[in-house]
Amino acid sequence: MATSDVLSLHTKGGFDMQDVLGAPFFGLAAVVLTGIGSFTILGVSFNETLFSGSGASISIALVTAALLLVLSWATNRAGDGWDDLDEVESVAVGGGTVLLLGMAFMPFIQDLVLGSDIVGLVAFVLLSSAYTVVSWY
Repeated sequence: MATSDVLSLHTKGGFDMQDVLGAPFFGLAAVVLTGIGSFTILGVSFNETLFSGSGASISIALVTAALLLVLSWATNRAGDGWDDLDEVESVAVGGGTVLLLGMAFMPFIQDLVLGSDIVGLVAFVLLSSAYTVVSWY
């Protein structure tokens, strides 16, 4: 059963404050990464490339999404294995992580996702699912 203490740093089976605060930023980063939208704050676009070379392309959106996913995992799942996740949750987390890294380091994945609005929307749902599952545990 979930506890309702959202202000704690780790609520087993519930969302923590840092995950709730990070969710909108992860969502914006996922929208930009998948090409279904754009976002600019204080004149800085989330789509701005920080590094590009050897087929890799690292943007502000990628760094934001990866950092938030890792922080959520560290504050919720540190030391845990995959044992608490069922098959659907494992696919969401594994698929979202592979997609996130694939978008940066495998140009064919980025071309596939950015080439179609439908594929971009599916990728957005997968990324959002990964963050939600990791944030919940």
